[in-house]
Amino acid sequence: MGSVADMIPGVGRASATESLHLYESIIKAMQPQEKQDLATFDAKARHRVATQVNCNFSQVDDCIAKFLYMKSMVGKVKQLKDEGKPMPKDYQQLEKDFGSWQSFKSPLSENVSETKAALPGSKTVPSDAKSPQGYPCPWAGQSVGRSTKCPATRKSFKACCGKRYSMNG
Repeated sequence: MGSVADMIPGVGRASATESLHLYESIIKAMQPQEKQDLATFDAKARHRVATQVNCNFSQVDDCIAKFLYMKSMVGKVKQLKDEGKPMPKDYQQLEKDFGSWQSFKSPLSENVSETKAALPGSKTVPSDAKSPQGYPCPWAGQSVGRSTKCPATRKSFKACCGKRYSMNG
């Protein structure tokens, strides 16, 4: 279990088994569509899963962020290998070269409307907002700024769902 725990970002050996069981429960609680496309896994769905699994919103968000980070790292390491460049020697080197899993955390939080509404230039996304792919926008009904990152696509709101909604006013 130790070698597996070393590969999970943000998880120490002592809590590796607990974390893996929690992540498994979170994934099992997600709807099939949410597993296929994280753009459909919005704040409401994350709250639903957190309640169902008996954890908090932040733990669900951490699970998704770590998944997205690991997915990204696999691609980056494969690219290094294909280019014949040296591989990172350990997890710390990987984080130094490519950043932390925490950069993949969505800015969604239980108080997102309070924190985002106070920002100048923020705007509330219509509750029926759709992503360019036609899925519900993860920010639907929330206040966002132009540079707020989409938790599903990792693009800024203005480059994702914001293309359809004016940020003026």
